[in-house]
Amino acid sequence: INLQIQSRQNLMVDFNPQIGYRISGRFAAGIGWNERISFNSKKSSVNFDDRVYGPRSYVQVKVKGGSHGLLNAECMNAAFVPPSGEATRQWVWSYMAGYKQEFRIFNKLLGNVQIMYTFYTSYYQSPYVDRLNIRLGFEFPQKKKHSSKM
Repeated sequence: INLQIQSRQNLMVDFNPQIGYRISGRFAAGIGWNERISFNSKKSSVNFDDRVYGPRSYVQVKVKGGSHGLLNAECMNAAFVPPSGEATRQWVWSYMAGYKQEFRIFNKLLGNVQIMYTFYTSYYQSPYVDRLNIRLGFEFPQKKKHSSKM
């Protein structure tokens, strides 16, 4: 689960549940869904017109310890897409690369910080306020259960 907070006129929070598979000791890949909810703090209400949603995928490679290189590809449906600023809903592709640092919170709960840079967007449009994004995440790692054969 990744959380990302953005500010424009409203407080926007991205929720990104995803599932991944460790391919080897160094490589992992996964898919997920991103859902952005926009809160208008002045009116104390949710702004449904600013909703952004869509699928996201990732590939990561372990560099050392809890450090990872990370690639994301996503296709978000957004109503407001900078720099055009058009209020028409459209699907926008974005590709990001960055760094992920993991840390242990509890025995079965990991935390992570991701610093992601958007290196490509379709037609230079993006549902993000800036090219540089910082995300906070939580992971619930699952160990593969070994079956015993008799």
